[in-house]
Amino acid sequence: MTDMASPSLAPAGEPTRTLPAAPATGRARVAVWAALLAVAVVVRLPFLGVVSADFTTFLSGWYDHLAQQGFAGLGDHVGNYEPLYLYLLLGATTLPVEPLLAVKLVSMTFDLALMLVAYRIVSYLRPGTWWPYVAAVAIAVTPTVVLNSAAWAQCDAIFATFTLLALDALLRQRTLAAAAWWGLALATKPQAVFLLPVALIVLLVRREPLRRALAAAAIAPAVFVLTLLPAVAGGESMPYLLGLYPDQVAGGGVSWGAVHADPSAEQSRAASDQGARAASDQRFRGGLTYNAANFYQWLPGTAPRWWGTVGYLLAGGAAVAAAAWALRRPDALDGGTILVLAAALAISTPFFLPSMHDRYFYLAEVLTFIAACVRPRLWPAAAAVQIGSLLAYLRYLWGIAVPLWLGTTVVAAGLVWLVWQVRRSDRVEA
Repeated sequence: MTDMASPSLAPAGEPTRTLPAAPATGRARVAVWAALLAVAVVVRLPFLGVVSADFTTFLSGWYDHLAQQGFAGLGDHVGNYEPLYLYLLLGATTLPVEPLLAVKLVSMTFDLALMLVAYRIVSYLRPGTWWPYVAAVAIAVTPTVVLNSAAWAQCDAIFATFTLLALDALLRQRTLAAAAWWGLALATKPQAVFLLPVALIVLLVRREPLRRALAAAAIAPAVFVLTLLPAVAGGESMPYLLGLYPDQVAGGGVSWGAVHADPSAEQSRAASDQGARAASDQRFRGGLTYNAANFYQWLPGTAPRWWGTVGYLLAGGAAVAAAAWALRRPDALDGGTILVLAAALAISTPFFLPSMHDRYFYLAEVLTFIAACVRPRLWPAAAAVQIGSLLAYLRYLWGIAVPLWLGTTVVAAGLVWLVWQVRRSDRVEA
């Protein structure tokens, strides 16, 4: 059996193309990175003044409360995120800038971290080429990555960074490190669970020793719980923190947090909710989808709730199909293919699961661009996922009336293209 974590410059059966050499000297690398950072900053500048409904209704209140109460404020049921993000927000209150910029700086710092991790992954799979720099610049300028932090003031870059670090460790067969990074990702956003099927597939195909697999299964929740302890020391209750994710799942991902900026925030929240519903052509469908470009957008507005069960079955079926393919062809599961499978499941999971929000394709957006830097035939899939997700962003941030069924169709086309490319390489090798 070949080393399943080894770099793969091209899918099986395809010729390996000659690629331009990467900068060889330290000075050249510094110059390239300086240019990349300058680009990343410049493309975010026009959006720093955008005040999203999420900031007005939620984040500004959390920030103000932590600024006033300090560490003790962590014990006051602040927000609806696990406290790892709140620790970063607490640190941001010490910055000599306005709250809006302080909150965005937390997320934009992780945009940079995400660029570095993308570079690291592609450097491992495509060493000595320019592709790692292409991956970094793709993350720097991808519209949804830029808008997520610089305009929306959201923090999806944080969980994505930790998730990609877990994937990077998995590629390098560092199972325990992967579990630790994944625990941090899960402590930031529950969407980190989208990586779990890929991790299980890889461990099964590699026939990971039982002792190591059990250790990894213990490390991830242990890291998660460790991130809660500072908040508990600040006065928060452990049952409340452990119940945040179950409450979000039960509420379709909609829970508002307990601390708001002012007494009118609840009214603002209600108005924002109504606006979001209107901007989505009333396609919330009883909680089946929250402005996400997934397959529920193809259903009529009166679609019954049991369609959610169908979605769970389809999402589970996609994971089972990926596992069956990998177990049938274990020699084909090299590093590049692991990355492609991760991208495919990062698309299919929010595409089929109910109660997904507009930002839940974030991991798919990032992974498809990184995968395309390893397997260039995947660039159409990366572009398709980006377009579909961007349409949902534009509806939320600026109310641009683009029908989300169109975004769903584009995302579906990207997923089909990606799966077809995997099957194509499989047939060529056979």
